[in-house]
Amino acid sequence: MSCPSCGSDHQEILFAEMVVHNRGLKNLDKPGVWVFPELLVCVECGFSSFTAPEAVLQTVESPYPRQDVTNAQLILGLQFESET
Repeated sequence: MSCPSCGSDHQEILFAEMVVHNRGLKNLDKPGVWVFPELLVCVECGFSSFTAPEAVLQTVESPYPRQDVTNAQLILGLQFESET
């Protein structure tokens, strides 16, 4: 797969750790979510991409943090039941 920015085929997979936050002042009270993705990085131009696990997406999307999901489940990408 070529880089979507420069078209180079020279890409490497790197490992990262980051905290994902929602933007804006209204979200200051929401906690960040730790993510440990594999990054696909273009060695030529630096363009990078990763896919967040579904558990992280559900947590960031919610207006309130889920009480039934631990940080370990999010960090490890463990599956859990969706809220009804």
